[in-house]
Amino acid sequence: MLRLEFQMPADGLLSTIADTVGAETVEFDNVVPMGADRVMIFASLSPAEDRDVAEALGGIADIELKHCSFTPESDLYHASFVTELDGSVVASVVAEEAVPHRLVATERDVRAVVTVEDWTHLRNLAATIEREYGVFDLRGTTEQDRPGYPLGRDRFEYGIQGKLTGDQLQLLRTAYEMGHFAVPQQATSSEVADALDISRSTFSERVRRSQNELFRILFSDTE
Repeated sequence: MLRLEFQMPADGLLSTIADTVGAETVEFDNVVPMGADRVMIFASLSPAEDRDVAEALGGIADIELKHCSFTPESDLYHASFVTELDGSVVASVVAEEAVPHRLVATERDVRAVVTVEDWTHLRNLAATIEREYGVFDLRGTTEQDRPGYPLGRDRFEYGIQGKLTGDQLQLLRTAYEMGHFAVPQQATSSEVADALDISRSTFSERVRRSQNELFRILFSDTE
């Protein structure tokens, strides 16, 4: 299998959203089929301008806005909306049976990461993108044993934002990046606590509380 990154001219839906909202980037986090050729799209938006993002999204004729909120910890807006998939690079990728991993748009272009079966599959996808959008700019390829996670992996991060505090996310991220959870362990509690400028006992308590909240989000049947 081949993991490839390519760039193409601005497509309809993604770039329309970026232009209307004044966003530096619009990234599709997940696409869920709704039936009758309609899909629910979860997207992350990085606004470059000070404007009412929900109002701007609600004014786009081709989408039915369901939710829009701002997450201070990531400095992103998260939105969900229903639309038709036709006319988007997502539809082209899915029609060619490639696995989409990342789709990020600006007002000018779209950057995509997808997995295809082989070089023939890549050429077929490239021909489709070139036919529908004019340009398929291949930026790189990597051989893979498995297709990997499709769109939607980032929905977990979306789901925990606002439920874990910024301090909890920072603590877990720091501990992870230092190798505190690795086997064998690469950083002790004291070392991570020093990096966070807190005591070892405070770190131990906070990491247990953060892990407990994370597991509650994962395994609770009530949410």
